Amino acid sequence: RKTNLDLRPLVERTHCVRSSPSDHYYVSTQSRTVYNLSVWLQERAGDYTLSDFRVRLKDHLLAHLRGVQYLGEDLDFSDDN
Repeated sequence: RKTNLDLRPLVERTHCVRSSPSDHYYVSTQSRTVYNLSVWLQERAGDYTLSDFRVRLKDHLLAHLRGVQYLGEDLDFSDDN
């Protein structure tokens, strides 16, 4: 049976840097690729999985910046925060 899947390792398909699987995250020292979040969201405007994405992302980031521990409840910040 034929498949159209790209079976090359992910590192070959993208320009990822190899890192340890135990690393929680990897932050590149270079910033060659820039993504405009507004454009990205606009291109996916009909995707229901991204509804309220921007608001939820802002709440998530603000909670981390303020040191608020996430305990499963919704965090609602106002524009004043």
